[in-house]
Amino acid sequence: QVRAYRLDPQPLVTLCFDDAHQDVYDTAFPILRSHDIPATYYFITQFLSPLWRTQLKDLEDHGWEIGSHGRTHRNLAELSDADLVEELRQSKADLEAAGLEVAGLAYPFGSGYDDAAVLRQVKRHYSYARSVRPGNNAPIIRQYALASELVTNATRIDTMKGWVDAAVDRSQWLIILLHNVDDS
Repeated sequence: QVRAYRLDPQPLVTLCFDDAHQDVYDTAFPILRSHDIPATYYFITQFLSPLWRTQLKDLEDHGWEIGSHGRTHRNLAELSDADLVEELRQSKADLEAAGLEVAGLAYPFGSGYDDAAVLRQVKRHYSYARSVRPGNNAPIIRQYALASELVTNATRIDTMKGWVDAAVDRSQWLIILLHNVDDS
């Protein structure tokens, strides 16, 4: 979506999920699929089991993007150079070994997008990265620090509607970040 938005900066809303919560597959996926809405799932690969491999492939087969959220979900800015390289390289390799195409990274804890050493390694392994820096992505975007709006239990629907309205009014790209989904 980074490339598409750069070529044609029309209003865009992306839903993404982080971590390895089963309710993303069990609850969010069927709801979004019933409306033909794909999303992105940034997965922590230490939880990559045979069942998850099947489920992630199913998501991808239905138009979802699968990205990395690290191998062990450690703060990238706090890792040694060797551990940083291993965390980024191995997470992507784990997902690719499961037969998935991986272009993007979501920074664990949102940390590292403004750290030169982290950024240098992220650029070696990924085509883009999403941060938790709040806001929308304007026509000129930070490819390795994509902004997002975090949905929590306290986020009101009118707040989310305001995010979408602002993105549409300004022809911006809004990335809505969720961690898990309650089926109520």
